[in-house]
Amino acid sequence: MGLFGKKKDLVEKHEEQTMTSKALDTVKEADATANTPAKKTATQKREGKTTLRKAVAKPSPVKTAKKAGRQAYRVLRRPLITEKSAVLASEGVYVFEVYSSCGKVEVKHAIKELYGVMPRRVNMLAMDGKHVRFGRRSGVRRDYKKAFVYLKSGETIDVFDAK
Repeated sequence: MGLFGKKKDLVEKHEEQTMTSKALDTVKEADATANTPAKKTATQKREGKTTLRKAVAKPSPVKTAKKAGRQAYRVLRRPLITEKSAVLASEGVYVFEVYSSCGKVEVKHAIKELYGVMPRRVNMLAMDGKHVRFGRRSGVRRDYKKAFVYLKSGETIDVFDAK
């Protein structure tokens, strides 16, 4: 019977600690809201409401530009260089291998960031990985997507040299 008494004591101590920590949290929140300056939105000024809004710091444009460039390489894997893509390139259509989870809009933004050209449209084609054999063992290559990037007339991309 001694074990049950110890378990009760532990549960009661835990409840006391959580109650005191909750009380401290509410006191800290009250102090934090009292010390921060309040901003009113235009609609609140018109209506006479006094709802508080926290000020949010905006990230610097340099950091966002660097991050955007890194994101482009997470969308595009590589340009596909084949006979068919060479013929299409002469018509203003470039073919890229992209990750399976990417969409048309992401590809469009990645092309703009890397090559400085805004595509007219992007078509996507899902490709299944090929079944391959290594001796007696068989396997499957990874799935990917092909992105057909259509440019405006007169614009070109040098697929071997990105910015």
